[in-house]
Amino acid sequence: LEAIKRSHEQQLKEETEQMREDLLKKLQNGDHESFYCKYRNDLENLKTEILEITEKYSAKCLENISLEEKVNSLRHQLEEAHNEVGVKVQ
Repeated sequence: LEAIKRSHEQQLKEETEQMREDLLKKLQNGDHESFYCKYRNDLENLKTEILEITEKYSAKCLENISLEEKVNSLRHQLEEAHNEVGVKVQ
C-alpha cells in the first residue's frame, strides 16, 4: 500500500511539473487561448485519473483490511487448535 501511495504521489508530482513547464512555455510564446483549451482538457484528465487512482487505493485498503481480519481469524483458530493439543504458539 505504501508503494502504491508513493507511486501515486510521484505521478502527481510529475504531472504537475509537466503542466507547470507547459504553462511557462505557452505564456512565453503568447499562445494563451490554445494553452487554456489544452490545460482545461489536461486538468479534466488529471481529475479523472486521480479519482480512478483514489478508488483503486481505497479498494486495496479495504482488501488489506479484509485480509488482515482473515489472518487474525486463522491465527486465533491455530492458537485454539494448538491449545487443545497442549502446544503453546508464540
